[in-house]
Amino acid sequence: TCIGCKACEIACKEKYNLPAGVRWRQVADYGGGEWEVHDGYVSHEGMFTYYVSSTCMHCEDAPCIPVCEPGSLYKREEDGVVINKMDQCTGCRLCEPACPWDALHFDRQSGLVSKCDFCVDDIAEGKQPACIHICPQRCLDYGELDELQEKYGDISAVEPLPHAPEHGPAMVIVPHSDSVAIGEDKGRLLNRYEDI
Repeated sequence: TCIGCKACEIACKEKYNLPAGVRWRQVADYGGGEWEVHDGYVSHEGMFTYYVSSTCMHCEDAPCIPVCEPGSLYKREEDGVVINKMDQCTGCRLCEPACPWDALHFDRQSGLVSKCDFCVDDIAEGKQPACIHICPQRCLDYGELDELQEKYGDISAVEPLPHAPEHGPAMVIVPHSDSVAIGEDKGRLLNRYEDI
């Protein structure tokens, strides 16, 4: 049901005062197909587009943690949220390429790497994370992973997201009717950084 409004991106950037170029939550616009001519008429059959909102997947076996030289990345015992202790981060950036979801971002102003912390301060107060609270379509949800899987199914990736089940991403996707399964490569990113 995502309409690509990017309210989730904006809410996150506003809450954390993130600088330009740092996007903890990212909305990808994915589409494919071509205009076709049939009997002299232009047709858009076969064309599709959909949006995918993603952020840190707070993986069960987070690949960023073991490569973090200063040890600033860790997984909270109580809820599985992956946190970066900013006072210990050295900005070595070894974690960035380890994450298949592009969830760690180097901040040129601070010289440190930052990431989504799932708004743990808000959750502690009984509030929703900023991205979930703001979504006008109510297409973002959170909770215990097994409960979310029971409610929504167990699909954890569609194109253009990477498929990395070995890390145990703590997420579920309810695919758009036009969604392309991982590996089908029927489309392309339509809002690449270089196009924005």
